Amino acid sequence: MKTNAIMDEVRSTISPEMKLQMELSVAIANRIYDILEAKGMSQKDFARLMGKTETEVSRWLSGTHNLTMATICKISAALNAEVVKVAEKENPAPFMAVQTQALKEFREFKNMVAASDRPELTLDEINEEIRLAREERKARLLQSKSEYKQE
Repeated sequence: MKTNAIMDEVRSTISPEMKLQMELSVAIANRIYDILEAKGMSQKDFARLMGKTETEVSRWLSGTHNLTMATICKISAALNAEVVKVAEKENPAPFMAVQTQALKEFREFKNMVAASDRPELTLDEINEEIRLAREERKARLLQSKSEYKQE
């Protein structure tokens, strides 16, 4: 990522979320620069292509402008290039079944405790049962992921 000393100083004082937003904004601006360079286009050419002023395009390419999804799509279409690529999603189906089952089990346990004829259950004991149920769910989820990867 192309950076400068002032931006590095600012980044050291901000929240992780804001830092990520800034890094993504700079990465998108750098990607647009790379596309322009590969196509032999100047910012002026790009501004004309987009029907924008050079000043506005300069703001976009500063890495500090909050580009909308609509603008990113317009840029991608105008440059006939992928500006942002979203990671391929994994097939969530095997994991959803485990999560749905875990939620069902949790609700059943909660109802069992509520209707329990064991008033001696303490809050700590209930929390321990919930913790154990979560560990079992996590183990099933990991097993499901492992089986899915082997397919």
